[in-house]
Amino acid sequence: MSKIKASSVLMLSDVSVGFGTPQVVSLTKSLSEYFDADGIIIEPDQPERPPVDLGIDRVETRRLYTSTHPYSASGRIDYCLQAQAEIDRLKPDVIIFSAFHAMGAILKMKHKPKLLIYYGLEHTDNQAWILDIFPLIAEEIDLAIFPEEMRALIDAPRLKLERKPHLVVYNGSSADVTPMPAHMRNHHIFYGGLIHPELTYGDYYLDGELDDYPIDIFGLIDGYEDKNRKLSELAVRKSRVSYNGYVKGGKELLSILRHYQFSLVMWAPIRESFHYAAPNKFFDAIQAGVPVITAPHPLCKRLVERYGCGIVMKDWSLDAMKDALDQARLAPVRGDYAEMVEENLPKARYDLSWDRQFEKLTHFLDHWDRDADRKNKKKVAAN
Repeated sequence: MSKIKASSVLMLSDVSVGFGTPQVVSLTKSLSEYFDADGIIIEPDQPERPPVDLGIDRVETRRLYTSTHPYSASGRIDYCLQAQAEIDRLKPDVIIFSAFHAMGAILKMKHKPKLLIYYGLEHTDNQAWILDIFPLIAEEIDLAIFPEEMRALIDAPRLKLERKPHLVVYNGSSADVTPMPAHMRNHHIFYGGLIHPELTYGDYYLDGELDDYPIDIFGLIDGYEDKNRKLSELAVRKSRVSYNGYVKGGKELLSILRHYQFSLVMWAPIRESFHYAAPNKFFDAIQAGVPVITAPHPLCKRLVERYGCGIVMKDWSLDAMKDALDQARLAPVRGDYAEMVEENLPKARYDLSWDRQFEKLTHFLDHWDRDADRKNKKKVAAN
């Protein structure tokens, strides 16, 4: 057990929780259990996301209401000032801040926690405003957690964290569902997440090129002038691509996903954060026992090849997607599908689950000597 004794764990979230980014909740809950401490998630008020009761023992969510949208410049400042006031009032023993939205609160807070963790859920994408502010707080950070290796390799030096302890903890799912046997799948392809013409190649699905493939879409559609017209055209064409609306993440989503033959994972590699993406939808599929069809995002490609749990597209083109979909249609009759589902995926499910990934953090905390580490920091700074 950690040499640190903590009675309170506070997470500064960059999103309103309960809709996406489940790892913010999972990390808070897991740390709360590890320390046997009360957990508090401070979240911004995204008005498009109403408050959600997480229903987790000893984990409370507090929403900070800002005069303007929290992602506007003035809203971000307002959020950080309120968050800093909450920190100095509550004096939590452990603080985690997710991504960059709450950097100002960390910079201005007077309270010194026993443990300060940076949770790098977002790439910097080399944005100047992040790189100007983050070095001002980097020295106070005890541990950095990244969801994939390339993010750690690229962003740790940018954020002046290269000499800090850091861990790679994949975005494993904490939902608990029982995968369907291979022979009971519905022979459809699942797509869960944003459909957008630039970010996720939404036109591939909505403009008719994939009409012959049974793809069931769940999620939000954005970036179209008239999305309802796009959807009505699917019906007129009698497309096998169907839109099924938004489904809440976690167990509700995985209980649907587990019936599918394959799950599609694809973001346009238009910037670092999309190219090196380790999206939740990938780990959701693994936890549901569903093989993935993935664009060659480096981590997704590496994990598929390591575990033999899916198909990697040659590139991000429509032709590459069609080729992968054709391979997926043939997989059950070739005989390797049952092996993928019944032999390969259980190993991936175990290794990539949230509980297994969190063990990396518990191992660190069990052996970390905070006082020795901080004395060493002072010695290095003096030299």
